[in-house]
Amino acid sequence: QFGDVASALDLVPTHTIEEALSPLAASDNLVVKTMLTVHPAGFYVMCGAESPAANDEVTGPQIVRLLSQLETQFRYVIVDTAGGLTEPTLAALEVTDDIILVSTMDVACVRGVRKAVELLSQIGLLPASRILALNLASNQSGLKVKDVEAAVSLPVDLVIPRSNDVQLAANHGVPLMLNKKKPG
Repeated sequence: QFGDVASALDLVPTHTIEEALSPLAASDNLVVKTMLTVHPAGFYVMCGAESPAANDEVTGPQIVRLLSQLETQFRYVIVDTAGGLTEPTLAALEVTDDIILVSTMDVACVRGVRKAVELLSQIGLLPASRILALNLASNQSGLKVKDVEAAVSLPVDLVIPRSNDVQLAANHGVPLMLNKKKPG
C-alpha cells in the first residue's frame, strides 16, 4: 500500500501498479512488462503506486488480470500483499498455487494469522501448498514455536531469527540473500 517493496529494494520505479492496471496495459502483455522495475540482481518488481489512495482503488478483477498477464511472461510470480484480507488479496489467492503465511512471535500477529487461516479455509481459498514462516523469531518473545503451531493449527515450516542484518539489508535496499556476508 505504501510502496514498501520498492523502498526495501532501493528501487525508484518509473511506472507503478497504477499504470499497469490502465486499459492500455490491460490489452497488451508487453506493455505490462515495460512497467516493471528491474532490480540490479535481475528480477522484476511491480511497484505499488506512490499514492496509498491509488492503491486503494485496485480491484480484485484487475489483480486477477494482471497476475494472468505476468504468469505468461514469468515462471514465478510472487505477490507481497498488505496485511489483512482485502478484495485484491482475496483475488490474488483465488489464482495462487502456494501461500507463505508470515507471522511474528507476538500474540496479536499469531491471532491474526490464525483468523486468516480459519477464514481462508472456510471460503476455500487456503491453498494446499502453504508455508508458515515465523519472522523476527526470538527466544525472548515469551512464545515458543510450538505455541504458534498450536494457535494456528499449522506446523511452522521456516523460522527466521531476529537479526540486525535483516534491518540493515532493508535499509540499504540490498536483499539479504544477495549480501556477501553471512547473517549472524
